[in-house]
Amino acid sequence: MNNICTLSDKNYALYGLCLYESLLETTNKDFMLHYLCLDDETMDIMDLPQIKSYHINDYKKFNDFEILRQNNKSTPNGLSSWHFALASYFVHKLINVHHVNNCLYVDSDIMFYNDVSNIISECDKHSVGLMTHKHMTYRNILNKLDVGYYNVGLVFFNNDEYGIFASDWWKNVVITPNNIWHDSLGQCWDQKYLEGFHIFLPNNRIFVIDTIFGHGAPWNYSHLKFDYNNNKLKWIDDVGCLTDQTNIYEQDLYFIHFSHFTPDFPNDKYNMDRSGEFCNTKIQNRQDIKWFYDDYFDKLKKIKQKYGI
Repeated sequence: MNNICTLSDKNYALYGLCLYESLLETTNKDFMLHYLCLDDETMDIMDLPQIKSYHINDYKKFNDFEILRQNNKSTPNGLSSWHFALASYFVHKLINVHHVNNCLYVDSDIMFYNDVSNIISECDKHSVGLMTHKHMTYRNILNKLDVGYYNVGLVFFNNDEYGIFASDWWKNVVITPNNIWHDSLGQCWDQKYLEGFHIFLPNNRIFVIDTIFGHGAPWNYSHLKFDYNNNKLKWIDDVGCLTDQTNIYEQDLYFIHFSHFTPDFPNDKYNMDRSGEFCNTKIQNRQDIKWFYDDYFDKLKKIKQKYGI
């Protein structure tokens, strides 16, 4: 059984359902999508086959939940340390309390185009699986690079000695900002802390997902071209983004992270990058990118109608 987990409130439940549908369409092995629901509405929506739902209130009985709540406040727009801390917290509970054999955390606004079980199978040979942003070179992990070398959109943990340790350490530093690693690794909520695994784990226990599996996101579109007829990525700018392999020219596309995607259903349009942080006009006008975003918007509309949300 492959264990995948994600989380959202009702505002992101539509994205979570799109993630779920993409797993159903592309995954050939049995999987369970563990879904942390941040409100009652999401709990009701996620009552579906191959989804195991957990309510955030179920974790109030644990001592570290109060530490999480006190140190990580929620804000109305969702861009808060509370939401960013929940990935590490939920994964930790799945590994250490619910005792899943492995767990792949996935942001809810990711969509798969190839079988995620292939990713899990490779990660499972190690203790931790990480993916890079693919938009920067590898540097010293303590250089205070704000966003971090790795991206938290996908993170894998095995239920073994090193995986348990890494999950425990990640959760503890994220929920307790006043820690000795904060000045060097704590500038981007939970994300840059992933670099800390190299301090404690042997390198052969960490698998870099990018060495095999292609993925796109707004922050790396300028370095790639999509072949949307064949689900391929062609990397057109060698940025030295991997520690052990810097000349990738073509990969199979496994997933896209539709970060900052904002649909406007009443007017039948969408915003590719709601804050304008990543996608300039040149990127937004590229047909290879627009094809995937049109397709994603179309799938969201169909899912919205299918599930009545």
